[in-house]
This record gives sequence, structure tokens and C-alpha cells, in this order.
Amino acid sequence: MRCLESSERLLVELARYRAEVFRNLKHYLKIIVETVKELDRGAEVYLFGSIVEGGYTLLSDIDVLVVTGQPPERVLVKLWERGIEDPFEIHVVEREMLPLYRGRSKMVRVEDFTTSPNPRRSGRAIKPLTHQRTIHPTTRGSTDHHQCSSHQWRYIS
Repeated sequence: MRCLESSERLLVELARYRAEVFRNLKHYLKIIVETVKELDRGAEVYLFGSIVEGGYTLLSDIDVLVVTGQPPERVLVKLWERGIEDPFEIHVVEREMLPLYRGRSKMVRVEDFTTSPNPRRSGRAIKPLTHQRTIHPTTRGSTDHHQCSSHQWRYIS
């Protein structure tokens, strides 16, 4: 039972951390841009995936595309040193790969989003989470739950 309580605490801590990252997304994106620009002034940074398309939840990752001539491992290590980790999913590619990403997903240039005084008015807004739900283990049933091993998980708002 003690292990289960510890697991529950870890899940709650993870949910809180992810909520904090999503709430302060602009701050984290500025760190990413500053770090990447230190390595390559000509680099470009984009958001793509569910965060741009508006279908993300606290369980979603945050897809970031870094277009640079720098080796991916150099960029990733530097970002990791600056605290950029989960839920960020960093994709480091050379400029030739950019059209492939543009063809797969809607993209927002991060520099435009973070420097725009009013991103909503400029068309660069990222839709906020409209209904945050965190999963929490319970022994009681719920109308909106998932089974996980012998435990049920219910969404809490």
C-alpha cells in the first residue's frame, strides 16, 4: 500500500509540474530561443503539433522544432542544462528538413509568439487549455474513469 501512495504522490507532482509548464509556456519558450540563438544566431524555432492545433491536454508533449546547422546532441544537451525537459519534445533538424515538417503540421514560429505584444491579435496565439483535467487514483467508481491494473483513475478538474 505504501508503494501505491508513493506512486500517487509522484503522479500528482508530475501533473502539477506539467500544469506549471503549460501556464508559463512563454517563459520556457524564451529560454529555448535564447539557448538556441547562443549556439546559432541564424537558427529558427517553431512550435507544432497539438499545442498549435489546440488539441492538447496536460498529458500532451510540447513539440518544438529547432532548425539549425548545429549537431542535435549539442543543442539538446544545452537545452537540458537550462532545464528544458519533459514535457518538451525537441526536434533538431537542418534547414532542408523544414518543408517536411511544414507539410505535416501547422507551425508557429516561436520568436514571433514570444515577442508579439498581443499574440491573439497578431494571429500567433496558442489556445489555452480550456478544461484542465488531472487523473487521480481512486477506489470509488466515477462516471469518467480509466482502469489501470487493479486501480481506477478518475479525472479531477
